[in-house]
Amino acid sequence: MKRAILAIVALIALLPVSQIARADLTYAIVNYPADQSGATLSGNIKTDGTIGALVSSNILSWSWTMKAAGGTTTTVSSSDATAVTSLFGPGIIASQTTITVGTLGGIDDVDLFSHGGDFDLGYNRQPGALLAHYFGKIGGGNVAWTTQFPDMGGTDPWVIAEVGHAPAVPEPSMILVAGFGALSGIVYSLVRRCNVRG
Repeated sequence: MKRAILAIVALIALLPVSQIARADLTYAIVNYPADQSGATLSGNIKTDGTIGALVSSNILSWSWTMKAAGGTTTTVSSSDATAVTSLFGPGIIASQTTITVGTLGGIDDVDLFSHGGDFDLGYNRQPGALLAHYFGKIGGGNVAWTTQFPDMGGTDPWVIAEVGHAPAVPEPSMILVAGFGALSGIVYSLVRRCNVRG
């Protein structure tokens, strides 16, 4: 009995952590009023949980709302029939808390748009001082803002989205560790009972 229990524990310990599914992450798009010509921005980006460099297929959904200084409010989402999610470049990085558009030396471009770009939220960076461009378009040829070399709140790389103050969700690997700890405690008590009985 003792050997069987130890064999089961050993098999469970050998389960690869990679089999645990990644949890989707939802980030809130950051509003940078100083770079938006009086416009406001809100919204979210939902990823498949990838940590590291992002490509377009890692973005599961997005939506944004822009309110231009003149009062026009526009909301666009990835569920719109003409929506396009475009990520280009090696410097678009996700962590557990942020999505950044970086400074890895390549051209980095994030574009979340609809209707052929008439409604568009874009972040574009090129190496050195060649180009840094942040813009929002609200349809009908109207531009809410277009800012060359934005400050982006002083962040570098630019923080374009961050996880809000949602309740903490345990990492899948921590769930495995906690489960293994609980199982080890059970095995220890069973082995101890077997030793006491003789």
